[in-house]
Amino acid sequence: MQRSESELNIIRSNLTDSEEKAIDGFLTRRKYDVFWALAKVETATQKQLAGLSGTTTTSLSNILLKFEDFTYTLLTVQQSGRNRYYSLSEVGQAYVRRKIKAGPETEGGRIAFHDELRILQKLKDGIEQLKSRNEEWDVTLDNILLKRIYGIGEECDSADEAIADELIRNLQKAIMNEYGEVVKRVMKLLETDILKCRLEKFLSVFYAFLPFYRMLEKEENTFEIHEIFLQLVKGEMDDECCRMLEQMELSTAAGQLADVIGMLKKNLAGKERKEIYTRLKEFMPEMNEIALYLTPWIEISGNKE
Repeated sequence: MQRSESELNIIRSNLTDSEEKAIDGFLTRRKYDVFWALAKVETATQKQLAGLSGTTTTSLSNILLKFEDFTYTLLTVQQSGRNRYYSLSEVGQAYVRRKIKAGPETEGGRIAFHDELRILQKLKDGIEQLKSRNEEWDVTLDNILLKRIYGIGEECDSADEAIADELIRNLQKAIMNEYGEVVKRVMKLLETDILKCRLEKFLSVFYAFLPFYRMLEKEENTFEIHEIFLQLVKGEMDDECCRMLEQMELSTAAGQLADVIGMLKKNLAGKERKEIYTRLKEFMPEMNEIALYLTPWIEISGNKE
């Protein structure tokens, strides 16, 4: 069925309440699963989309035909060789933004809001904020990361620092919640390999602490984890700690953490306690308890050396 330009309604930054209601009614269970699966990735082939939405390629073909016949164009498709690549249209993206802005809401037992998408949108908004403030936004972000990793570099604008703080916090939330697609998409938004490598280096501190943080979060082996931290800062590991690490299957993780703590000690040597705490918080804003615990021991260790 041929539709007019007004019926296609492709270019749209906002939706009316009636349009949103019409889309709500259209997105019954299977179409809903396909739409939100595609919302979590930038683009997907039909085979990939079938896997993401938990359906077969045959069933997906029938579902996609229903999308084509709907009044509002929610999906776009591009042919490349043998593959057809699907993505959300402007209308589809506007619907996602509206749902994210509205927050959690339940309709017919289905959750029409995804924390994963909310975090992704916040990350994209943060990068756009940096871009709007400075044409060389990637240089600005690289300088902020460089200063935080090694304590060197130019002084940064406080507003840019605040945006970077929020970016890091949301990216770490995505990692902690295992939102792998969000992390991948954010890395794609970074325009240079240098910036990607710098961010990976910065996040290596967070990743090193993460398995231990998960144990603390579950309130398992709390005393043992803190004892391991203490011995890693001191640069010594007794037989009892080694046994605990093996028992908790954290021996490899402890080796990686030892390298990270060694780097932190070197970069924070001679610093005042408050500055040490601030720097640790910059690396892992969601791990305040660990930052608080490590601060005095890193200060003592730095003063001894």
